[in-house]
Amino acid sequence: MRSLELKGADDLGLHALEWSQSGRPLWLMHGFGHSARVWDEVVGSLTDSFRVLAVDQRGHGDSDHDPERGYSHPDFGRDLVALTEGVEDPLHVVVGHSMGGYGAMHFAGRHPERLAALVVVDAGADLAQPKAGRFKGLGIQAPPRFETHDEYARTLVRTLPLTSETQRARLARHWLRRAEAGHYELKWDPAYLEPRHGFDPLADRSEWAEQESARLWGFLEGLTCPLLVVRGEHSPILSVETARRMVEVSPPGSRFAEVQGAGHPVMLDNPADLSGVLEGFLSDLA
Repeated sequence: MRSLELKGADDLGLHALEWSQSGRPLWLMHGFGHSARVWDEVVGSLTDSFRVLAVDQRGHGDSDHDPERGYSHPDFGRDLVALTEGVEDPLHVVVGHSMGGYGAMHFAGRHPERLAALVVVDAGADLAQPKAGRFKGLGIQAPPRFETHDEYARTLVRTLPLTSETQRARLARHWLRRAEAGHYELKWDPAYLEPRHGFDPLADRSEWAEQESARLWGFLEGLTCPLLVVRGEHSPILSVETARRMVEVSPPGSRFAEVQGAGHPVMLDNPADLSGVLEGFLSDLA
């Protein structure tokens, strides 16, 4: 594994981890508040067949924060457009979790011809919970500063209850940076949750959710590659009914898989089974 500094949309620098350097590009896009390191235990033998790249999305990890607070689904999709333009291979595999899944669907809507396969992990095209409650349990109430990594790791049990203690401790080291005053603070940009151009991410978003759902369903109906929808068994975000419908409107060869023992952060709660699901789905594409 090696670190790369790539360019996203709006000339933002995006940090990435390249796990292998040959084969068709496979992009791993994390969810809100996370970083590329959530995929560490999932990559596995995917490196035997793909050039695997895990990206710190804008405003997260070691990537740039956007001074214009461009943290919408289309913004994350535009970053994928920029990333894939910089690679010679014309076809890509994109795996997106939660926020990363929505960005991946927007990318698919703009450039379906660039996809060999799309994998959406615990992100539904039906945004049925548009209010602030949708953000509960995603970590936005975490204290802004910590004295030690262990202190932060202990708070993660609230947002990652099914993730192992070892995983939580590892992620705490990657998700914090030391401030000049000596304490630690979260790497992700808190401006993500600030209103921008009249859009408040914590307000009642019913009208937006209805419009965005229509867009996402349209993107899936326009796919020209197979789709894999993955749901965590205990997910409060993605219903089985929505996941199955997403597969039904997508091209032949699309599949639905449910990972046992996992909640919303599937790649952290049960990385071994998720890795097996990905390898099985992608085996014909390598």
